[in-house]
Amino acid sequence: MVFVVAAILVGTVLSGAAPRACTVPPDLVARVATATGGVVAGKNYFGFVGFSHPATDEFMLECGLAKYNIYALRDVGHPSDDFFEVVAKAGAVIAGVSPKLVEKGLRACRSEALAGDEHGNVTQDGVHIECQAFLRAGGGTVMFVWKGDEEDADAEDDKPDSDAP
Repeated sequence: MVFVVAAILVGTVLSGAAPRACTVPPDLVARVATATGGVVAGKNYFGFVGFSHPATDEFMLECGLAKYNIYALRDVGHPSDDFFEVVAKAGAVIAGVSPKLVEKGLRACRSEALAGDEHGNVTQDGVHIECQAFLRAGGGTVMFVWKGDEEDADAEDDKPDSDAP
């Protein structure tokens, strides 16, 4: 998934097309910040909202994967329980499920990634998680969480962004 997102962004830049900006509702931003204890750090060029939280190295509320998704990164081989807790709480807000359900999926995705080719996918009870996890070169874990399943993200990629200017 990380490679797919990067490829889309590179393709957009190389084609000369302007990337689509999105609008994340302020109430959703506030709910994620309240649930996680994260501090809103700003908005990037694409309209994604970044948060600062000591358990993450990068933490964003993004538009595009089935409308809204959580992206989180930790640049260590074995992320702390706090990392999984924060991402689970944020994922629970956007998916409308319990943080425990999301955390179970996050851990299962990471285990799948470490046992295979560094990539994992987990869909359960209306939540989809894609991740990359590895132990080489100091390790790292990247998580994407959204409401729905993998097909919801593929379908969303094909739709025009109604929030675009």
